[in-house]
Parts: sequence; structure tokens; C-alpha cells
Amino acid sequence: MAARNDISITLPVSGWWWIALLLVGLSFLFAGCSFLNDDEPPVSQETMVQLIVELNLVEARATYTGEPIDSLRDSVLSAYGVNRELYAEAVEYYARRSREFTNIYDRALDSLSINRP
Repeated sequence: MAARNDISITLPVSGWWWIALLLVGLSFLFAGCSFLNDDEPPVSQETMVQLIVELNLVEARATYTGEPIDSLRDSVLSAYGVNRELYAEAVEYYARRSREFTNIYDRALDSLSINRP
């Protein structure tokens, strides 16, 4: 029997880039979905900005401390009264609205730049 060679690939993507890549991918996925409810956002723009900032900060914290990222993410979402499903809905909602999406991310990135040591 031949030996099985497992190959793993490590991508040099960390920090806020993974969220940006996810949202860009979702924007393409949901760009043509007109059947979805477009009335009210599941999460306000201001809350999305704060969530993106906080989620990036806990990502960095987990990277340096080795803490489990899932529990850190859940605690951030919980602090804003949001669960994973509602956050995913909000990401989908804003991904279909490129101007709002860009505004939210610009504000989050500005805030992260201000918070740098």
C-alpha cells in the first residue's frame, strides 16, 4: 500500500484581511439576489463598524495569546446583542450595498488606525 502524502497550504492572510475577503466574496455571491428582504438592515451601520473593529482586535489578541478565537468572537457578538446568524445576515445585507459596505469598512479601518499603539 502506498504512503499517503498530505499537503497543507498556509495562506499569508491574517487580521482584517480575512474579513474583507469574506465580505468581497459574499458581495459577488449575493449581488443578484433580489428575492432577499431589502427593507431594514439586520444590524445598524454603526454597530457593524464597531463589530468589525472589535472582531479584528480579538483576532489579533487570539493570534498573540493563543486564546480560542471562536469564544472571543462569540463574546464580542454577544456584547452587541448579535449572534453568528444575525451577523452573517448583516454581512450579506451590506455586501449587496457597495456604498454602505465601503463606508462601513472605511470607518472601521479608520478606527483601527487610530487605535494603533
